Amino acid sequence: MKTIKSLLTRTRFLAITSAILVLILLIITIWHGYSLYLISIQALLFILCFTLIFFSVRVDDMILSCFLNFKKNKQKGYLDLFFEHSQDAIAVFTPSNEIIAVNPAFTQLYLYNEDECIGKSIHFYDPTEKEQVIERQKHLLEGKHFNNIRTKEMRKDGTLFFADTTLTPIFNENKEVIAISVIIRNITERIEAERIKFDSIKMNAFGELAASVAHEVRNPLTSVSGFIQLMNIDSENPYRVYTEIMENEIERINLIVNEFLILSKPHLKTHTELNLEDILFEVVELFSEDLIEQKITCDVYLAEYVSTISGNAVSLKQLFINLMKNALDAVEKNGAISFTVSLVNNRVSVTIRDSGTGISHAIANQIFTPFFSTKKGASGLGLVITKKIVLDHLGQIELNNRVMDATEFIVTFPRTSINEIPTIAAPMEIA
Repeated sequence: MKTIKSLLTRTRFLAITSAILVLILLIITIWHGYSLYLISIQALLFILCFTLIFFSVRVDDMILSCFLNFKKNKQKGYLDLFFEHSQDAIAVFTPSNEIIAVNPAFTQLYLYNEDECIGKSIHFYDPTEKEQVIERQKHLLEGKHFNNIRTKEMRKDGTLFFADTTLTPIFNENKEVIAISVIIRNITERIEAERIKFDSIKMNAFGELAASVAHEVRNPLTSVSGFIQLMNIDSENPYRVYTEIMENEIERINLIVNEFLILSKPHLKTHTELNLEDILFEVVELFSEDLIEQKITCDVYLAEYVSTISGNAVSLKQLFINLMKNALDAVEKNGAISFTVSLVNNRVSVTIRDSGTGISHAIANQIFTPFFSTKKGASGLGLVITKKIVLDHLGQIELNNRVMDATEFIVTFPRTSINEIPTIAAPMEIA
């Protein structure tokens, strides 16, 4: 930049000096008379000065032109660098939806390579949002734009993710739409964090309500239960058949009240570093007789390295007992149940799989809803309690819907430490 300014200054100085010299020679010629010889010399000097002026102006124009081209190329270079290194996925489409350009973040997010995209018309949206996409396309061709709208996008492998999407039409000098730019930011993790936070608030509110209801119900229930027991002891009770039914129903109500109280307990009042694998072995051992009786095999597959989490041993044991009970109810004789421990980034994951009939999509959306159950006589609070324990431990629980012929729950917790000595114990098996 300094060199260009210096050259411009020098050429302009040369032009001004030459112009002044021409003016001086012109004044001298008019003021004094000269011979033909001197007039010839003056004519040569005039030509030389005008040549210098013309040359200076041309050089000035050339330098300015070079400077403007340099500045334009530099700006284009910055735009290219922004396009290539942006963390957001960026793509440019023709009005007919053919891809003109994609940046590396786009190919990484959607799992396509550049050659698979350029010149192609690919649907990156969830099929359920087709109508909204067509409507947006219509508005974009009319010159409208969309800022940070929430969309559901689809990768090459069919997996879906949520995104904040900005769509902007690109115009030519005639104000005609010649292309459409799309900027996509993956917000799946943010939405998942919001969902976990909402679930935690919902569970805490439900726990407080459950505690209040449980205490209000338990006091009169204790009195009624006591009188019913006295009536059943009386051998002359003419209504014994009915009072026994009442006693059984009261026991069921008591079970629900106890589950309410479990929901209201703060599970992490006392917590220590725990090895999840030890808890799993204890749970499997607890059900060993049921497994042998029903001829069900149960395998525990350990992670490559032993790791620990921070939590409450009693609560975590209750969590896996609930999942184990559900698996036993779902599996018929000669079936199979497995626990697989794995390390994913900084988290410990436990996958519980059984060889039952699986869970339909319609039921899967309701399994964590309070009082919802497909089992006769169940309270519908088992998985609600399970989810609350998981959330209290800053974990996540999900049902793997991609498994059709079995049921698979995945529970993950933040890892606190890892022992880098590989696990040498063989998988535990009970049959």
